[in-house]
Amino acid sequence: FPYTTLFRSRAWWDVKYYHLDIKVNPSDSALTGSNTIRYQVLQEYAMMQIDLQKPMEIYKIIQDGKELKFQRDGNAFFIELVAPQKQHDIKELTVFYGGKPKIAVNPPWDGGITWSKDKNGKPFIASTCQGLGASVWWPNKDHMYDEVENMYISVNVPKNLMDVSNGR
Repeated sequence: FPYTTLFRSRAWWDVKYYHLDIKVNPSDSALTGSNTIRYQVLQEYAMMQIDLQKPMEIYKIIQDGKELKFQRDGNAFFIELVAPQKQHDIKELTVFYGGKPKIAVNPPWDGGITWSKDKNGKPFIASTCQGLGASVWWPNKDHMYDEVENMYISVNVPKNLMDVSNGR
């Protein structure tokens, strides 16, 4: 199972910062956006694993202005890094993604995204991913041994809705 094993493609880098920038579309139960990932190189290596669960897709990955090659293996994407990854360097890349995430069948125990309506008939959308992993709806290093130090969340929702997220 990809979330319990710390393979080399995840072990060589330490995640420092995410900027999750997403658009929520209640009309078709889809999410689109990007995640900028800042990391520190612990050991030189040129293959990075980013997790994003099916049916979500990664469309493009950019580092230093260059589009990178990647391939999917289950819920993991393996990125071929072009720029030198020198020990102690701080690097950054941006992952562009989207799709219709797994729907939560029995939240919070069977996680995913809940697309429902409130008592006024307005969309009420929630994520429950504690056991399943955040990669059920956004691309990240979904491993318990490396938690991000800082995160910035930007959420674009339709005008008649409000986003309530973690943080201040």
